[in-house]
Amino acid sequence: MDKKFILNIKGKDFVLFEGLLDEAHKQGLFDINTDLICTPCEDNGQMAIVKAQARTEKGQFSGIGDASPANVNSMIAPHVIRMAETRAIARALRLACNIGMASSVELGEDKEPQKKSNEDMGIGSLSEGPGPDERELFRSMLNSTYLTKDEKSRGHKILNDRQGNFDREVLKKTKQAIESRVAIESRQEDANPKADLLKTDQPYRAIKP
Repeated sequence: MDKKFILNIKGKDFVLFEGLLDEAHKQGLFDINTDLICTPCEDNGQMAIVKAQARTEKGQFSGIGDASPANVNSMIAPHVIRMAETRAIARALRLACNIGMASSVELGEDKEPQKKSNEDMGIGSLSEGPGPDERELFRSMLNSTYLTKDEKSRGHKILNDRQGNFDREVLKKTKQAIESRVAIESRQEDANPKADLLKTDQPYRAIKP
C-alpha cells in the first residue's frame, strides 16, 4: 500500500480510510452494503452500531462499527451514525484486503482529564492537521449538494494536502456554509406555496373567475 495512506500516531501505524478504498478497488471490489443495527437513543448512550458487508473477487467480508459521544470527539458527536458506518466499512475492507493494521477511523476519543499534546490525543500534529474523525466528517461534507463544483474541488485538494492546510477552521467554515444554504432554501420554500404543492405531487387546479 502507498505510504501516503499510512498515518503514524504515537509510533504506531494506522491505515487511512481512503487507502482501504483504494486497495479494495485494486483487488476487485464489487459492492459495499451497510445496515444500521442499533439506532442511537438516550437508553443506549447515543450509541450507533452498523454492520457492513464488502464483496470482492475473493468473496464476502463483514465488519461491525460503533460510534457514540463516548468514543468520538465533540465535532463528530452529532454524526455518530455516519461514523459508525465508516468504521464498519473500514473493518470489512481490512478483512477483504488482508490488512492487519487498524484503520485511523477506528480510533476512539481519549477522555482522560490530563493535558496532552495534539499528537498524544490522536488529533494530529501541526503538520498532520485535525484527526481522522474530523477528516472523515469533512470528506462527507464535500458530497453535499449545497457546495459548488469548485468548492468541492478545493475541499478535496485541501484534504489531500499533507502540508497542514486542512485545519479546524476550514471544517467550521464548510459546515457553516452548508447550514446557511440549507436555511436559505428552507426560507425560500416557505415563501413559495407553489414549491410546497409540487412536493406533494398534487396537480394544479385553475381557479376560474
